[in-house]
Amino acid sequence: MPFQEHPDYTAALASNPAARRSRIEVHARGTQFSGERGYPKGSPSPDPATYMTDDELIAKFRHNVDGAVSDADADAVIEAVYDLENVDDISTILNRLQPNTVG
Repeated sequence: MPFQEHPDYTAALASNPAARRSRIEVHARGTQFSGERGYPKGSPSPDPATYMTDDELIAKFRHNVDGAVSDADADAVIEAVYDLENVDDISTILNRLQPNTVG
């Protein structure tokens, strides 16, 4: 059975709408590995383990744009987002997120 609902999923949602009970089990080479979370990483929750540091958030952003935008554009977007109160025109950030056209 590849996928099934976590037995506590509905109860967790009823107690906190941000909760997303999940468990993964992997069987490999005769060993079972498993992990469980109550809240997704980066979600607002009462569990500090789900909080993302600035470094984790930046690494995730870089991973998501890798190969789609240049490193210079990624750097510029990161810098602008962390100084958003001084950005006069959001289109300057959005324009940096255009996919690379280098073939």
